[in-house]
Amino acid sequence: MAKAEQPSNFHRVAEFHRAFSLPVEPQPVVPDDATIRLRLALLLEEFHELAEATCQQPDADQQTFLDTLATAREQLASLKSFRVDMVEVADALTDINYVTYGAGHTFGIDLNATCEEVHRSNMSKLGADGKPVKDARGKVLKGPAYSPPALAPVLARQSGNDPK
Repeated sequence: MAKAEQPSNFHRVAEFHRAFSLPVEPQPVVPDDATIRLRLALLLEEFHELAEATCQQPDADQQTFLDTLATAREQLASLKSFRVDMVEVADALTDINYVTYGAGHTFGIDLNATCEEVHRSNMSKLGADGKPVKDARGKVLKGPAYSPPALAPVLARQSGNDPK
């Protein structure tokens, strides 16, 4: 029997977006300024986390670099409007994906496996009814079945060190 084809990571993210009422546009569109600012902030936040993960016990130069990233994240909030070149956006987002997968290969991390685990964790934020859990202000909260991504076991399996 043939193994069922797994959804792509792009399709997993679309599933998450639909579940949490986030945009899933069927064709190229320029989002509003607040959405652009949010997406840039999320990309900077994740890059900052990667930099921190690779600069454990930072020396002075590394700390300056980390501080600069933190400042960039703060400055992003003050940007009021954006002029978008969709071809360049497509190029940059594709290159970010390509470089990210290259980094996964460089670090020996199967990003398909880690994405599957992160997606499982993200979808566990939903409530028992399959809908987002929100507070009185509308902020999305972690549902009662939430569990954080268990990436250490995924890496252990990839290393052949799975205790199972």
